[in-house]
Amino acid sequence: MSNRKPPRPKAKRAHELESKIARADGIELTSHRLGALPIVNELLRRMKLEETLSAYLPRRDARSKVSTVAVLMTMVRNIVLAREPTYGVGEWAAQFAPEALGLRKPECAALNDDRVGRALDQLFGADYESALLTMARHIIEEFAIDTSQLHNDSTSVRFCGKYADAAEPQHVFGKKTLEIRRGHSKDHRPDLKQLLFILTVARDGGVPIHFTPASGNITDDQTHKATWDMLRSLLGHPGFLYVADCKLATKDNLRYIDGQGGRFVTVLPRSRKEDDKFRRRLREDPPELKRLAVRPLEGHESPDIISLGETTLTAEGFPLHWIHSSRKEELDRAARIERVNDTLAELRDLRAKLASPRTRYRDRGRIEKKVGKILDGHRTRRLVPVQIYTIEEERFRQARPGRPTRETQYVRVVRERFDLVSDIDNEEIAAEALEDGYFPLVSNDHALSPLEVYHAYKKQPRVEKRFSQLKSHYNIAPVFLELPHRIEAIFCLYFIAMTVQALIEREARRGMERHGLTSLPIYPESRACEAPSTRRLLRLFRNVQRHVLDTNGTKTVFNTKLSEAQRTILRMLNIPPSRFE
Repeated sequence: MSNRKPPRPKAKRAHELESKIARADGIELTSHRLGALPIVNELLRRMKLEETLSAYLPRRDARSKVSTVAVLMTMVRNIVLAREPTYGVGEWAAQFAPEALGLRKPECAALNDDRVGRALDQLFGADYESALLTMARHIIEEFAIDTSQLHNDSTSVRFCGKYADAAEPQHVFGKKTLEIRRGHSKDHRPDLKQLLFILTVARDGGVPIHFTPASGNITDDQTHKATWDMLRSLLGHPGFLYVADCKLATKDNLRYIDGQGGRFVTVLPRSRKEDDKFRRRLREDPPELKRLAVRPLEGHESPDIISLGETTLTAEGFPLHWIHSSRKEELDRAARIERVNDTLAELRDLRAKLASPRTRYRDRGRIEKKVGKILDGHRTRRLVPVQIYTIEEERFRQARPGRPTRETQYVRVVRERFDLVSDIDNEEIAAEALEDGYFPLVSNDHALSPLEVYHAYKKQPRVEKRFSQLKSHYNIAPVFLELPHRIEAIFCLYFIAMTVQALIEREARRGMERHGLTSLPIYPESRACEAPSTRRLLRLFRNVQRHVLDTNGTKTVFNTKLSEAQRTILRMLNIPPSRFE
């Protein structure tokens, strides 16, 4: 018997993975995946994405086996349904019937990573900003999206690797590339380089309507003017309510938007003098709370009581509402207890290190720096006072080397060691507790009541939800591309995919309202789901297939029979079941 290992089978090419084929006596059965692709195709059709891309991208090169628009459309479908890496798009597409992807069979075989890369090149070189604005205008009209209130935020997309060539902008296809650099990491990874993904969504369904990327070292307060100007151009008027986090609340940003006739709502940062002034006054003379609303909380016995502390003016003259939430007060109290406990635990660990005979902490300055880092890290410098004191250790050693005798002389050696004592300042904790539950909201719209300002800001998590989906379901980070301009182009595709995802979710929930349904049986074991997500909806179609039976040249096409739950979802989305035929 030979000891040679059998040869490893060659990896199949994309076109060899296209289907499962069974043959017998002139009969051939070919099976393709279909999944939720018809649903995605219907949304892309209503978005007119293919027409928009065709209008802004260069004409098809006759030498290309598959057009750039077809490649980009396939990549969008891939991000929504599977999120394969660029080198896996071809194999993923080969599992489907080519016509379901808007392709011909030879085109599926041409979807390799090189063709995908060149398609990203062309997307970056084109005026993709205008293409996205055109798409957004059509979506707003087609789906009747309410754009009276828009929410803006940004997140960081991290990169593993040096990206040394991307630290400075380069000129590619006549455009400047972004700088992949270190900055304030929203992922708490300051050790990694990053880019910013700036997103604006409508309050109506959290549908993304605008996106722009930025270099990794750009701070959020520098992006709001350009974003607001773009939104005004998109909508054709400045009357929408622009909601953003505390980075909007700079004098320059607020005065600019107000001066252009815009409206905004934001939260005042702790660095502003108005914040410090109010919190100092809280400790001396707390205001009487005026109840605004009572919000029932699911899973909690007591509701959230929303109250107004007082309304003052910012330095720019804009109304500043000090809102108090009873639920936030509970959370602030719990967070402070946790911060104090974590601080004491780290100080105990440090004290154990100081007592070790082999401790490395023998310099007071180093110990003070370490203690300060612990206190500042947990924001407990005033809550947990710490004292460092010196301990003198006395020992004697021989004046000269050798075996000790009666005549051996000894020298007294004194070495300093350090210890620390920490305590809890209960008076300071009680004083800080007076600030619990408060948060300051700023708006230049005098017609909005404090409660309306509060309700507007409470929708801000909708954009944060999109970021969560971007990094979890779509797994955008870490990025496995090397060239900055291709990274910027693929960010555009992720934005389009997020828009598709948000529209499916919005249409499904609006359909439930039209049909008087409070839930859909889409959880495992057909359990009810009151707020269906796109991921859960599409997952229900994962086993749908298309079969082609060829009997001596006569072809018959039939698909997996749809279940009642699948038909219900299609009815909510207003998609005819014939799309799966």
